[in-house]
Amino acid sequence: SDLERGEVVARAAGIAPAAVRSTVGAGDAFTAALVVALLEGDEPAAALGVACRVGSAAVEHLAAQPPFDRLDRYRSHA
Repeated sequence: SDLERGEVVARAAGIAPAAVRSTVGAGDAFTAALVVALLEGDEPAAALGVACRVGSAAVEHLAAQPPFDRLDRYRSHA
């Protein structure tokens, strides 16, 4: 597959700027959301968009564990 060969298979559209309070855990939140979305069958571009929105939400809180909703909340903003 393209993913196995390391090829670019998706690009995400820009998202609204976040009000950054802390970057702790943002990369972890992004990666986790991307993996979960792909495992749940989202197309790569949609999964990338979800991950971007989750990572963006993560920086708006002063803790590494912000109050995330289910992933569906972030899919609805695609």
